[in-house]
Amino acid sequence: MTKATAHRARKPRRCSDCHRTIAVGEVYIRHVASPNDPDVGNEGWWRLSECSDCARRCGRADLIDTRAAA
Repeated sequence: MTKATAHRARKPRRCSDCHRTIAVGEVYIRHVASPNDPDVGNEGWWRLSECSDCARRCGRADLIDTRAAA
């Protein structure tokens, strides 16, 4: 199972794509895949953080905009 949800950072994080620091209070997307996910091919839990710039560039702006409005 793969899941992508938007969160507001409570601590500094590093974007897994561009490696920019995601600042406290900034909205980012957390990607999680369970072990042996057929789409990812991972053996263990897989977690990534994606900054808002990368999310917009990859077509996931709707997740960012929904969370930012809340």
